[in-house]
Amino acid sequence: IHFYSPYPVMERGHILPYRKDCTSKFFLHLKNKTISVVAPAGKVNPALLNTAVNIWQSWGTKIKIMPHVTGFEEDFFSAPAELRAEDFNTAVNDDETDFIICARGGYGCAMLTELIDWEMLAEKNKAVIGYSDITALHQMMLCHNAGIPISGAMFLKAPELFNNPLNADSFVNALSNNAQILKTDSKIPFHGKCIVANLAVLSSLCGTDLLCDFKGKCLILEDLNEPPYKLHRMLNQLAQSGIFDQLSALACGEFLDCGEVYETEKIFRFFAAKYNLPLYLNLPIGHGDKIFAINMRNDISIIKDNSI
Repeated sequence: IHFYSPYPVMERGHILPYRKDCTSKFFLHLKNKTISVVAPAGKVNPALLNTAVNIWQSWGTKIKIMPHVTGFEEDFFSAPAELRAEDFNTAVNDDETDFIICARGGYGCAMLTELIDWEMLAEKNKAVIGYSDITALHQMMLCHNAGIPISGAMFLKAPELFNNPLNADSFVNALSNNAQILKTDSKIPFHGKCIVANLAVLSSLCGTDLLCDFKGKCLILEDLNEPPYKLHRMLNQLAQSGIFDQLSALACGEFLDCGEVYETEKIFRFFAAKYNLPLYLNLPIGHGDKIFAINMRNDISIIKDNSI
């Protein structure tokens, strides 16, 4: 059964101006791809969905909007948990779908753990793209060794974010299994797997069986609208849960509207020093206008940016 978007296609350039010098690789990769859109967490604004569908279709993609993405009057969620999981399983089982992208975050992914067909996702091995509350879904995927968790721009916001070549190019590289390099001002290099997570969501999973194996990995954290003392409390929860004992490195993405930048960096420096971890600051990952997509199945290189 195919759940194609009912929205009309609009010609490229009529909706969103796009940098001419970074379209080739991006559009070549997306052209004729079939993308299934799911909403495993928060409510989706139909008008924003309409706009996003038009833009993605103008790029030559085929869009399948799962049937329960909109239309329900739930308090916090796009639909009841059973229907959100049904949409996700349908997208996974659809042989035409090249990858799955979440419409938005919000709250609700952790409710789906017993409703998703993990064996089917492991067999189909499809990429699932998102961030924020999608952290919970990505953690479950890593726990079950099912699918390819990619932290990256979500469906509604991607058209805006893809005007930045950093976002667009990393999105393609994450999907294509190309080498990925993050540049920072740190002299200490890292090469290995990175786990990208929203701090509030990750800390909410402590004490459950939904956390993945962090051994030898670099943990990249980001968040939104949390005061500094809450950031410290949540990091302390991760520490007391034994996560920092497993890590090889710690990284601070964007913490938008979380107090002053120096306050966030001071907190991260405290935990990095306490657990003797290399620390990478100001990575372009978070809720702002920069979101470097990361494929959590592949090794990532973090190196010094010689231009800094």
